[in-house]
Amino acid sequence: VVEIAIVRQSPDGHRETWSSLVYPERTVGRRSYKIHGISDAMLQSAPLFTEVAETTTRLLSGAVIVAHNAPFDIGFLKMEYAKAGIQLPEYGPVIDTLRLVRNIYQLPGNDLTSMAIRFGLHVKKAHRARYDAHNTLMAFFSILGHLPTDGPLSPSSLNRLIKDYAPHGAHRKTL
Repeated sequence: VVEIAIVRQSPDGHRETWSSLVYPERTVGRRSYKIHGISDAMLQSAPLFTEVAETTTRLLSGAVIVAHNAPFDIGFLKMEYAKAGIQLPEYGPVIDTLRLVRNIYQLPGNDLTSMAIRFGLHVKKAHRARYDAHNTLMAFFSILGHLPTDGPLSPSSLNRLIKDYAPHGAHRKTL
């Protein structure tokens, strides 16, 4: 992890956005640098994960996590918490916007940039944590607005709907 960002929105609409570079205790490879543009020089004064873990824990605790390619992000979080010897916070259900766009929409690509373009979001700073977290949340809200439902969706009913629209699911169609 070289950067972390969390956008937490409460049911009343209050939104808290937080991000930080994270010193990875090793050099950033060329391939990674080409993806996110974060250099070793940018990370020299960045805090260690242990120094941002308290804020990360506070923001994740009890939250429904919405992430694009959620298993990837959660895997990194688990690794960082384990490496730091800190208990991973208990969070609510996980909603993967990658699964949403793969199963429900037929986009030219399933990456976060394609999803952001589909929903009219700005795409000039892709692969920076704050930007990606914000675009994931905004795209998620757009997706919710386009889903055929009879009312509010709970995380579990949304995950069932995603499965129903999977390539071999019960309700496969293009929205």
